[in-house]
This record gives sequence, C-alpha cells and structure tokens, in this order.
Amino acid sequence: MVSLPEYRKITAEKDLPDGLAADDAVDFLHEHLDRFTDDRASIARALEYAFSTEAGKGGFVLLALQGGETVGAAVMNRTGMSGYIPENYLVYVATDSRRAPLGTGAELVRRALEGSEGDVALHVEPDNAARRLYARLGFEEKYVEMRWKRPQKVRSKRPPGGK
Repeated sequence: MVSLPEYRKITAEKDLPDGLAADDAVDFLHEHLDRFTDDRASIARALEYAFSTEAGKGGFVLLALQGGETVGAAVMNRTGMSGYIPENYLVYVATDSRRAPLGTGAELVRRALEGSEGDVALHVEPDNAARRLYARLGFEEKYVEMRWKRPQKVRSKRPPGGK
C-alpha cells in the first residue's frame, strides 16, 4: 500500500524541513517541471519572492513529502495587487512522476488555492496536459498572454578603440 504524502506550507526559508535547503527545492522544480521549466536562477527568484517579508511581496512554497523525500512542490507568489490582477500567482507546480502517488499534483494545486487569500492566476502552455487539471479545479481561460521581450544588445567583437 502506497502512503499518502504529507503536505507542508512553508512561508520562510528557515522553516524548510531539516536537510532541505532552498537550492534543493530549486533543483527539484528545475528537474521535474520537465520541458516547461525555467532556468534555475528564475526559479530561485520565485522562491526568494515567496519567502520575502517586503511589503507587497511574499507567498509560500507547498511541499509534498513522502518518507522525508520531496515528491512534489508548488510555489505561490502574492502579486500585491487586487481587482484588476489576481492577488496571487501560482508560479510552479511539479511532481516526481516516478515516486509521487497519482493525484499529488492535483492535491498540491487544491492546497495551494486553499492556502492563499484572494484570487489566483497561473500561466500554462497550450500543449501542457495540466490544462485539463486546472480547468477541473475551476480555473478559466480568460486571456491570451502576449509577451514582448527586449532585444538583447549584441556586443561588438572588436576590442574598444580597435579597428
């Protein structure tokens, strides 16, 4: 019989379980977000933001632990806004598909929603199978997000003052 994970809501880095550092959570998310992952530095910034005590910031990390090992994680950031933008943003949700019991991802999302105050937004790639899960949990497709990225400056290969 497979035991169910224990879920822990962490609001400060110092409250992470013994033997688990923020870098371990970053590594877990980076590995288990699969092809939808961001770089480690971006994931680390989301955790730092969740643990921030600055006005308008904060949030939490929700861990699914089984036998002392992380089998799932979610990161919720507060936006510091309300009304025109939801108060919370579910930044990351990931499970270790080899070890997490079926339903762990859905339970992470449910608990993240219950553990936050106000509305919650998330972004999901159009071809991500998790879209169906989010819809079943009550998320609605409201907008299409469009992004403009600032062009990277191309550095000259010539040394300064050289020809």
